[in-house]
Amino acid sequence: MPPTWHQVKGPIPSAAGATAPGPADDAAQGQRALWLAVALFPLAFAAGLVVGEGVITLQGYDAVAVPPIGARLLAAVPALLITVVPGVAAFVFGLRASRAGRRSGRIAASVGLVIVAVVVGINLAAAIFGG
Repeated sequence: MPPTWHQVKGPIPSAAGATAPGPADDAAQGQRALWLAVALFPLAFAAGLVVGEGVITLQGYDAVAVPPIGARLLAAVPALLITVVPGVAAFVFGLRASRAGRRSGRIAASVGLVIVAVVVGINLAAAIFGG
């Protein structure tokens, strides 16, 4: 008599002979995705900078003049969203990898959280103290 589903150890063979992904595969996939998100942060930072400066320029303000708060917010919100996406992704994928058994997922989740906190903190400080 073949074993029942709860007696099988390891990956469960499918009908085609391939194995279904198990928790180890989920953990590895989550860990790859989170470190990719961390690695993409410099690119997202540059893209956010270009978008923010581009929106300010499209509104007709130059680099010397300090635009009004409405124009700054219109430029800052999309730039900030672009910049924090890798940090949020690293946090989410880090928690997912951690839940799947990879202890290093917590480290990457913390790195993602720190990235988001630093980016938001710098932008808030610039808005409050920068004029």
